[in-house]
Amino acid sequence: MSDKNYENKYSCVECGGLASELHEIFPGANRLACVIHKIQVPVCRYHHQAYHKSKAMAKVLCDKMGLDYDRLVLAMNTRYTNPDARDYLAEVEKHMKGKLKEYVI
Repeated sequence: MSDKNYENKYSCVECGGLASELHEIFPGANRLACVIHKIQVPVCRYHHQAYHKSKAMAKVLCDKMGLDYDRLVLAMNTRYTNPDARDYLAEVEKHMKGKLKEYVI
């Protein structure tokens, strides 16, 4: 996601270069939920394009960010009907806020 308000203050999670964009970990129907719950990673343009070409990247990024991929997928898919899923997504949002501090330049 190219965000007009995005400040270039993060390093790319992949190469350590200057991040210019945020990438939502999950594509498609769960992309908006990623934006809402801030399940995004800072990336440079090159790696953002590479992520979009890889279907397995969500699992890789979850591992890199210290997230339980299977639990996160379940929470994303049941967030409207399962209060535990919503609670977990709130935990993930807090976790991601802390993880992003590791990439501040």
